Amino acid sequence: MSEREELVYKIAVQHYLQGETMEAIARRFSVSRSTVSRLLKDARDLGYVHITLYPPEGSFNKLSSWFSNHYGVCTHIVPVPVGSTEKRRLDIVAAMGADIISQTVQPNDVIGIAWGNTVNTVSQHLKKQRVAGIEIVQLNGSANSTTYGIPHSSEILERFGSTFGARVHHFPVPAFFDYPETRTQLWKETSVQHIRNLHRRCTTAVFGVGALKASTPSMVYSGGFLSSADMATIRDENAVGDICTVILRADGSWDLALNERASGPTPPELQRISRRFCIAAGAGRIEAILAALRAQVATDLIIDEDTAMRLKDYAQREHI
Repeated sequence: MSEREELVYKIAVQHYLQGETMEAIARRFSVSRSTVSRLLKDARDLGYVHITLYPPEGSFNKLSSWFSNHYGVCTHIVPVPVGSTEKRRLDIVAAMGADIISQTVQPNDVIGIAWGNTVNTVSQHLKKQRVAGIEIVQLNGSANSTTYGIPHSSEILERFGSTFGARVHHFPVPAFFDYPETRTQLWKETSVQHIRNLHRRCTTAVFGVGALKASTPSMVYSGGFLSSADMATIRDENAVGDICTVILRADGSWDLALNERASGPTPPELQRISRRFCIAAGAGRIEAILAALRAQVATDLIIDEDTAMRLKDYAQREHI
């Protein structure tokens, strides 16, 4: 441990364990209050400090219980300040998601990661913690005709790998194949079978919800992964979004022709994974989130309070 890291740790102990104010610590070490604040942030970023919040008894329980009773998911409701931008809303939900996921990781877990804007934001909030034997595997391919998705997915996986000191396994195949038979043949390759076997061994999955109508376009629909003809087709088939680049209709069904070319895990394949974290924020994703719940792809839903309330109202209207 360097002298600076030792100082960071000492200041964290005095503030978080001994209850010293930043002003008192600043006087003791002859530094400014802003320096202490910066060092405390460094302590969190370096993984010396993990903060866990426990909501008051009964807080959000009624809303969480409604989702549990209707869709069988453990729902983590995240409060977000009124008037928050969509970017800020996602940032707050992703931070909570990163904390919840980190608390569940166990030695020798195999964690499947689906790339996208939401999971990218989650990866930016992870705090370093070494866990023995962890493996990180990419759940769905990210290549397209311009290869735009590969650097994006690689950065996400490497952040997860760096956080847990884990081995990272990339899945260098297209997000969507041009032909179903191409996928069938590639799945026979030894190198691809290795990744597919890791998918079957996954103990945890982390993914967001792609939505056709979101105010911030999902990368699946804005990043060159689908042709204009593909987009027209999925709209004609009443699709509302995707999970891991597998397209879903509003009722949670996924028997679309395009999915025969998709590289991501189907809902039944996801359901074999014991812990499945779906992180979602924003009213524009309500239809797609409901489709994901109906497809039973998640065990845990991490969602902001406003979106959760709107989602409940929308789901109840759908049943009228």
